[in-house]
Amino acid sequence: MKFAQPIPEEVRETLQEMYINHPVFHCRQRAQAIMLSARGFTISQLWAILDVRRDASSEWIDRWELKGWWGFMTCLGQVAPAFTLTPKWRC
Repeated sequence: MKFAQPIPEEVRETLQEMYINHPVFHCRQRAQAIMLSARGFTISQLWAILDVRRDASSEWIDRWELKGWWGFMTCLGQVAPAFTLTPKWRC
């Protein structure tokens, strides 16, 4: 089964902040998916919880593992507005 790798506490806190406060919905949703996956939720469970295609959940985990924060971008060259509560990352 596919799961996101364990997340360091600092990154988990930033993902949590992003999930709660980011102005862009897809960034909030993807942050939630990564946190749930790291806690052991399966792709099928993510699909049911987030009401997205099964493939989408899997793609988000793959992109997170390969690109980290950059994996939240929706497509090549498209960047969501920066989240301003913390300068550690951009989505």
